[in-house]
Parts: sequence; C-alpha cells; structure tokens
Amino acid sequence: MLNWTRRVLALRRAHPALRVGRIEGVHVEHDVLSFDRVNEAERLRVVINFAATASTCSGLPLTSLLSSAREAHEGVLEPGEVAIFEVRSSAQYRPEWRPIAEEATMMDEVPIDDGAATESAQWTFALPERGLSSASLFARMYERKDADAKWQDGRVFSLIYPTGRPDVDGVLLEANIAYLYENALNPMRFPSLGMMQFEVVAMVSSMLHAPSGSGGGFTAGGTESILLSVLVARERARAERGVVKGNIVFARSAHPAFAKAAYFTGLEARSTALADGFVADVESIRDAIDENTVLVVGSAYGFPHGVVDPIEELSDLAMSRGIAFHSDACIGGFVLPFMERLGVHVHAFDFRLAGVTQMSCDVHKYGYTTKGASVVVYRESEWMNHQMFGYDQWPAGFYWTGSVAGARAARGESGAPAAAPGSAGSWLTEPGGR
Repeated sequence: MLNWTRRVLALRRAHPALRVGRIEGVHVEHDVLSFDRVNEAERLRVVINFAATASTCSGLPLTSLLSSAREAHEGVLEPGEVAIFEVRSSAQYRPEWRPIAEEATMMDEVPIDDGAATESAQWTFALPERGLSSASLFARMYERKDADAKWQDGRVFSLIYPTGRPDVDGVLLEANIAYLYENALNPMRFPSLGMMQFEVVAMVSSMLHAPSGSGGGFTAGGTESILLSVLVARERARAERGVVKGNIVFARSAHPAFAKAAYFTGLEARSTALADGFVADVESIRDAIDENTVLVVGSAYGFPHGVVDPIEELSDLAMSRGIAFHSDACIGGFVLPFMERLGVHVHAFDFRLAGVTQMSCDVHKYGYTTKGASVVVYRESEWMNHQMFGYDQWPAGFYWTGSVAGARAARGESGAPAAAPGSAGSWLTEPGGR
C-alpha cells in the first residue's frame, strides 16, 4: 500500500501552482484532492481548477494545461502510481470569439521553442502584393510546423491515431492523392465515392451487429455523427411522442459533442454524476430522465478514463421509458470488437442489446484512416429520414444532403476502405487475414 498521505503532500509541495504559457487572463491552479482505489489499482486523482477571463477559439488553454500538468507530475509519481486528471471550472467556460488580430496577439504570447520571434511566427492579415516562391512558402510552413505537437512521438491525446507503419501510411497517401479534389457532396457525380461510403457504413454496421433493416450515414467525424444522432432523436420524439421541448441525459464523462449537439438543436443537456470506477451512474441518470427526455447516452468507451459505461443497464432503462439510446463507440468501435475476438471478455455495448437504438463509430481513430471519417448507425433505416435535408426552391436545382456540411473533402472516404481494419476486401484485414 503506497503511503498516499506522503505522496499527496509531496506533490503539493512540488507543484503548488501552474501557469499555462503566457496567455493573458488565464490563471490555472491544480491540487491533489483525493485518491481512489479502482479495480485494485491505486490511482491518484489530480483535479485542475481554473478560472478563465480570456480564451482562444482554438481551445488552447485547456489542451496546454492538461499536457503541462501531466508532464509536471511525471517526475514525482512513483512506480505503480497512476494519475487521473480532471478539469473543473469555477464558472461556466465559454470561449469568446475574437477578431483575428486579437487572436493572433494571444497566440503569439505562447512561446515557439525559445520564444524568439521569427518571420514564420508573424501573422498575415491581407493577401500579399507579391506571392512567395514555393520554396519560401514551404520553408515558412515547415518552420511554423516545428511548434506543433510531435505526434510521431505519441502523447498527443485524442488527436492523432497513427499505425506507425510506413506501409499503411503509403496506402493512405496514395488513396488521398487519388481523391485530392473530388467533392463528396454529390455521390451521383462521383459514384465511386458513393460506393465507398456505402461499403464503409455497411462494414461498420456489421461490426457493431446492426440488425437487418438498419441504416446509417458517413460523416466527417464523431462530433457530426453525434450531432446527427441527437437531431434524429429529437425529431423522432417530436413525431412519435409529441415532445416539443426536450432534453438529453448523459454522464459527465460523455463526450462534450453531446452538449454541443444539444446546444445546436435547442435541447436541454443534463449531465449526471459518475459512479465508482468513473462509469456512468445508472441511478443518477434514472433520476434525470423525465417525459421530455429524447435521448440517453452511454460511452463505450469514454475518453477521460477509458472505461465502458454499463451500456446494458442504461439501454434497458431507456427502452423501458420509450426513449432512444445512443451507445457512443467513437473511440471504442474499432477496439472493443477486436478485443472480444481475441478472447477478452467485453460486456455487450452494441446492437446486440435491444435498447441500443443508435451508435457512432469513428473510422479515423483506430480504423487508421485519415480524417475525417465516422459513421452513425440507426437500428431502423427509416429513421435516417429525420437526418436528411432536401430543398427544392433553389434555381440551381434540388439540394439533398444527409450531412451537416455541404461540400466535403473526399479523402476520408477514399482512405476508409483502403485502410480500415476488419473490412472485407480492404488492404488491412481482420486478425488472421480473414
């Protein structure tokens, strides 16, 4: 048993406060508030409290403070200790839109390497009178890129999911170049894209045990998949139950995209407490549900702690109340099925559970394709009608789309069937080459 009292005191002495870069108006402090015994493992809980009076549109302060906090604690954690980081705010944190000049000023306050100003660090606010040569352009681009996170070294949480294999990268590169200019908005003009989208949706649906008669769509990422799922849940509740002012219920560990989707669709977002083990607390969710709830959410698995919520209990609860249930497998969709096939016990999280009505699964995470590529799947294909948008009053013709964006890069579609594990006929196949 580790001497937690000693460790807490040591950490507090070593790191009493933390400043993030030199971003004006953002003050961050962190403290070790508690420790937990989870699954027989000792875990240190580090709660980061912050008060932000200024922020950037890019969300830089939050990303920076998490990375800095992790690095700060690595030097003092002893073998066997695992730090769990949690962010809390004393007030609602809402980024403020800023004019580009002000945004640039704040960004420039974050040092690049040694903080010395270079030509590449200067922002351009108008089209130059004379363009750069390609050599100068790429020199400036790569100099700026030197300040970016070195994802090849790992440790870029939730942003990059590379295989680390040059052969896979080569396949992705060729697929992306082949569709560099195509527009995924119109699969009738580019039928190869339509075929690939259909195949990827079918592959993911099969992997998630979607039943016959299911339907789904290809999206640009997990947030779009979640946004469309919430939209469909809202429209279904309105059409089938007469819900006018609805809400969605999710544990606080659920991806913020659900809160964002609620904001965009005019729904109330109800965030609930976590149970032991950092999973969703079923009773807290039960208490938050009412007759206006249009969607209940569970994570399989969640970003913050890497654990799977009690999907079976949550989906049964939603089904008993006639409410849609979203199992979010954006990160776990290409992990949990293969763990199961390797003999690891995985609790049911997909359409094998009768209460699961919709799911999201990102192909551009552990499907190893380039961004953006995600899939949203519904138990019944007719629900897709709530996701589709058609407009016939435009002089240029009928406009019909099932995504949030109009024009879309085709590279995600072209990369998905070329590199997605578990897809029949793809370059990477299931373990054993099946």
